[in-house]
Amino acid sequence: MKRLRQELISLLKKESETFWFFSGKLPYSTRELIQELNEMHKEDLVETTDEKIHLTEKGKKFAEENEILTAIEWDEKFEKQLLEKFSAAVKNRPKALTEPFDQGIMREKDSVQRAVLMGKNFDVDSKNILIIGDDDLVSIALALTKRAKKILVLEIDERFNNFINDFAEKNSLELKAVTWSVEEELAPELRKQFDVFLSDPVETFEGIKLFLGRGMSALKGIDSCFYFGLTSIDSGKEKWHKIEEMILNSGFIFTEIVKDQAFYPVGQFDDYQAEKNKYAKVKAEFPVPKAKETYFRSNFLRCLAVKEIVPPVKGQIKLDEKMYWDEEII
Repeated sequence: MKRLRQELISLLKKESETFWFFSGKLPYSTRELIQELNEMHKEDLVETTDEKIHLTEKGKKFAEENEILTAIEWDEKFEKQLLEKFSAAVKNRPKALTEPFDQGIMREKDSVQRAVLMGKNFDVDSKNILIIGDDDLVSIALALTKRAKKILVLEIDERFNNFINDFAEKNSLELKAVTWSVEEELAPELRKQFDVFLSDPVETFEGIKLFLGRGMSALKGIDSCFYFGLTSIDSGKEKWHKIEEMILNSGFIFTEIVKDQAFYPVGQFDDYQAEKNKYAKVKAEFPVPKAKETYFRSNFLRCLAVKEIVPPVKGQIKLDEKMYWDEEII
């Protein structure tokens, strides 16, 4: 089923509205909206009376059979309540390890905001969601909404997997974490099974290509999407261009870039690393003090499949130092 049809029905389950409400609410062209609504009228899923579009009885049955949830408001009140639940849930989370896992944890409110941003885009309701690497525990924020159909985490650090699985079991959530390394191809049973994936990859080009490529192979196809974090601190304009080109060539378009969406409190990792990065081409010729204020932040990007997905990697790929270091990570 098309994303557009799902989103229209989800909104119509909540209330009847005019055509222009949907035009202002959904990210589709007027042509696409009219074309889909024409088809839905012909199939007797909707009808229009007094200028408003309604679900017919057949449409309501269709929604039930296809497990389409009634739309909710992913608003400030919802986000605040979710943050309270999330903060209580992750109180005793494992600590981040820069060695050997290159981990760094964003603020709790940023993990929750990611879940809410996904929800606003209809990327949570009744969706199968894959997360590759989850030291930020966005999986728990998503699961606490109780809107996703299934959430699977692939994470190399067993401490986080145990934490996630214990929480899921205690709270009867559709959430599971499995120990897995991005070096390995996805198991056949996971390929083309997910609507959405999320990852915060290491920020070399090869690392990003590997993490995103693995996730792409898990997506069902056109209308599937993915989210990832990308900074301007470890990635300059040339690398951004190279990353965007790779994603476009894989069959996706960019639909959102949320600037400075996540912040990483100081003290989690070395702020200035040029001395231990042999690939660094630039080193400060002046003293660089230890950071005292939060400066490391990440943008949040969303990409949507509009063509056949062609993942940029396949087969086993060995992680080496070039996956973690390049000339910009200083």
